[in-house]
This record gives sequence, structure tokens and C-alpha cells, in this order.
Amino acid sequence: MAIRPEREVNMKLKFWGLAGAAVMAAVCAVNVYASEETTASVMVTMDHSYENGESAVFTAADESGNVLWTYTSGTYEAAQLDVVNEIGADGNQYYFCEDGAIVALNLTTGEKVWENSDFDGSVTGYTFDGGGHLFVCGYLGPDLFIVSQEGETLYRVGQNSLGYYWPYQLTLGEDGYVNITYESGTENGDTLKVNVSSYVEIVPREEESAEAETADANVPAVLQETEAAAAELEAALQSGSLTQTEMNEYAFQLYTVWDDKLNELWQQLKNTLGEAEMSALTTEEIDWIYEKEAAMEAAAAPYEGGSMWTTEYYGTGADLTRERVYVLVSYLP
Repeated sequence: MAIRPEREVNMKLKFWGLAGAAVMAAVCAVNVYASEETTASVMVTMDHSYENGESAVFTAADESGNVLWTYTSGTYEAAQLDVVNEIGADGNQYYFCEDGAIVALNLTTGEKVWENSDFDGSVTGYTFDGGGHLFVCGYLGPDLFIVSQEGETLYRVGQNSLGYYWPYQLTLGEDGYVNITYESGTENGDTLKVNVSSYVEIVPREEESAEAETADANVPAVLQETEAAAAELEAALQSGSLTQTEMNEYAFQLYTVWDDKLNELWQQLKNTLGEAEMSALTTEEIDWIYEKEAAMEAAAAPYEGGSMWTTEYYGTGADLTRERVYVLVSYLP
């Protein structure tokens, strides 16, 4: 599959403090060997069965073929994607995915070290960074999931903002990026680069960068900073990496960004418009406020009493207030 060259544009989402490192050899189709830093004589084989449902048996053996341990997964109803996915060994741990959870077994004993259910997908691509971090992607999501050797979730992004889908391969580059390759999204698929040293940076193709630059050029100078602040909050809200509590807070912040700008513009207009024009605009503004609040209540009503109410309420308010801000800008001299 041909991969198009990439060009830069930033999308800062969340810092997680990893350092780029050389790629470890970790991709084996059936037999997965431990890295040189672990017990090199241990080999793990996965026997995948689809009889009477999907299940798998993992067997570890030494160089002489002596079985060291076995681990049997649960049995699951066959689905579109495999429920049990082999990953591989890193350090003294062997990793696999079962029913959406990343599982780490002690490579020597086969005992379960930890289980992390935050991934919630079916593994299609993975790699290790040599520092104890596992990078995973899933065909139906998430696009990127990073977990430490202790089982701590370091990062999770459900879907990229560019519309690419079906991620199937992860590789680490010497430039400190992890490359996510997608089967679809453009005619020939595409690859996004994510900076793992400080922040998430998606690098789309040149024409998409040009579109973004054109969009920026159409934003009035008085709104450039506001649009930039709003864009960061919107990117975080769409990243799929936030908890519902965090989404509620970000939605409120987004609404506040536009509401503060509206109030700032209103003060400017009071000092520049004539009395008659300002009086007419005030009447119009009062009507708009009633309409906005009614629309916010209506949008959030289906989620009354639930955790999503705040996100819907302030998200709708942010959209409507942004539209009103552009109306007020048109009155500036």
C-alpha cells in the first residue's frame, strides 16, 4: 500500500511524558520470543480456536520444548473481530488482549501480573518502545493506546480528527514519533505521525495544511486568539481520551471562551455605536439570549439527570455563542 508523504500541522491534545526510543523487534505471527533483556529461552505459542466459540491457549516452553506454563482464555461468541489477540513479550512479561483488556503475564511463571480494561478494542497493531511502554491500536478503535509495564494507562485517543479509520500498524521512528498506518481514510490509506515526547502532533498531507491556513485567513483578526483557544478545547473534546467529567469541564471552558469574547465585544460596541443603533441591537441581543438558553435546555433535555447533560448543555451554548460573536463583529467599525 502506497503511503503519501506527510506535512506538518500541530494538534496539541495531552502531555504524557514519554521519551522516543528505538523500535524493539516484537512482531511475530504465531510464535513470540522474549527480547534479549528477558529470559531469551522462553517461547510462547498461541493456539487460537473457533470451535464452539472463540478461545485461545497460550503455552510457554523452554529451548528443549519443556512446557513451563499454559494459560487458557475465556470462551467468547464469535464476532466481526477476534476477541483474543496475541501481542508479544517485552522484559519479563508476555502481553495479549482478551475481551478488550490488555493482559500481562509473568513470562517465567505464567501468572497474571495485571489486566487493564481501558483499551476496549481488538488489537491490530502494536510495538514496544524499549522503555517498558506498549503501544497498541485497534481496527474499530482506539487509534492509539499506550500502557506502562506496570499496567498504567498513559494515553488513549479514540479516533483522529482527520477522519482516517481502520488503523492496523504502529511503528516507532528515530525522530521520536509513533507512526499509525490506516487502511482507509484516503484512496490509498494514510499514515499519521504522533509525537510521543511532549504532545500529540498529527501530520496530515500538504493540501489539508493549505486548507487549514485558508480557514485561518478567513477569521477576523479580533477573533484569531479566541478561535485558537477554542480549537484546542474542541480537539481535546473530539480526541476520545477524556473521561466524562473532563468532557464536562472542557465543554464549560469552551462555552466560557466564547461568552467572554461576546461580553468583550459588547463593551466595545457600547462605546462605538450610536444610541439608536445600540438600542435596537440591545433588543435583538435580549431576544437572542432567551433563544440561546431555550436551545441549550432542549439539547440537554434527553440527558437530564445523567453525566452527559453538562457536555450537551454547554457544547450547544458554545456553538450558538460563537455564531453570535461573528454577528457582533460585523457591527464593529
